[in-house]
Amino acid sequence: MMRNRLFIFLFLGILSACSNNTSVNNSQDKTINHKQIEDQHAVKEAKLEQESANDKILPTFKKNYFVKGKAWTFNENNFLVDPYYINYNSGKLILIDVTNEYNLKYIDVNKRDTIISFGKRGKGPFELGLVEQVLKIDKDSLSVWDYRKQMIFTFSLSEVKHGKTTASSYRRVRNKDFVLFHLVPEDTDNFICNSYSVFDASLFTYNVKNNRIEKILDYPFAEHYLTSRKSLALIMQAQILKYKNFVLSVFRSTPVIRIFKIENKKISLVNYIHGDAPKILPVTMGDIVTYNPLPENINGFLFPYASERYFIIPYRGRTAKDYPKGDKVFYSNHLLVYNWQGKPLFVLTLDEDCSAITYDEQNKVLYTVARNDDSEPYIREYHVDIEKLIQQKQNEK
Repeated sequence: MMRNRLFIFLFLGILSACSNNTSVNNSQDKTINHKQIEDQHAVKEAKLEQESANDKILPTFKKNYFVKGKAWTFNENNFLVDPYYINYNSGKLILIDVTNEYNLKYIDVNKRDTIISFGKRGKGPFELGLVEQVLKIDKDSLSVWDYRKQMIFTFSLSEVKHGKTTASSYRRVRNKDFVLFHLVPEDTDNFICNSYSVFDASLFTYNVKNNRIEKILDYPFAEHYLTSRKSLALIMQAQILKYKNFVLSVFRSTPVIRIFKIENKKISLVNYIHGDAPKILPVTMGDIVTYNPLPENINGFLFPYASERYFIIPYRGRTAKDYPKGDKVFYSNHLLVYNWQGKPLFVLTLDEDCSAITYDEQNKVLYTVARNDDSEPYIREYHVDIEKLIQQKQNEK
């Protein structure tokens, strides 16, 4: 009997030790997983491969880095629908996700298992129509541009965290003569904008108080099209981003970047980066003629991230012919890094396609919106030091 008890105690001791050891190993595994980016040397120099043989943008870059990331996991009560914009600021991620009842998502990066939905859609004065872009985000406030309502809405993030889903204030920027698409504020009353109905989607300044507009620059490739300008404007959707005294105008449907600089209240063109002009096909429907892009056109850019010395912009560089059976043409795994003079610095080739990016400069973490095999969106993070890579490039000269 004593021998049996001794055997049982020894067996339980071994089992407990194994259990403790497993616990330690699990803890170590979690640490390893948390540091896998550094441990596996996930940022590696690699050969740059083009998506399309006709691409004119990627060949301008001489250096490429392949970057591995890791996926976030959410519990079943938290999910994303179709986010196309992501912004990091002070430990929080703001996403535009307009395909359900709420336009916006809030995620605390330290409590990433919880997604707060806000920005309720509706006809009320503090409810949203369709958010197009984030204009400003700081410690406790968020301002967004609503394309459908032609209004700027401001949210209190502390109120959002306590359950409020509607905006705290709003401002109308609506004009009876034109519809604004993208805009960025210069100051309280002046905006840099584009529109489908003013100057055929060129870039212009708009003074809300005086209702005054002034043209900056016509849209790209204007010399190629004489009769199709207005319809072409719908194809060439320009997105605008302002960082200090620089302004970026980038195009989704065709490879075009325009860099502007604001000095003494004057806007001048710094650089114009572009590929081939898009080819279009006239389609007549009764008395209306529309112009559709052809499948051999190379798609352009997604919304960029801007910093002091550089900007990062996802580049699709793909045609519908390259991906005829899927929506991969609408995403990107090539992130182009330029300086503010428009000089190509290097490419970051991600291990997974994405539809939006943002960057935490302090902690050197790149966040993207990716999709799994079931086409469900999720957050992916990459540990990559952009400034270090820029410095390495400078040291190689």
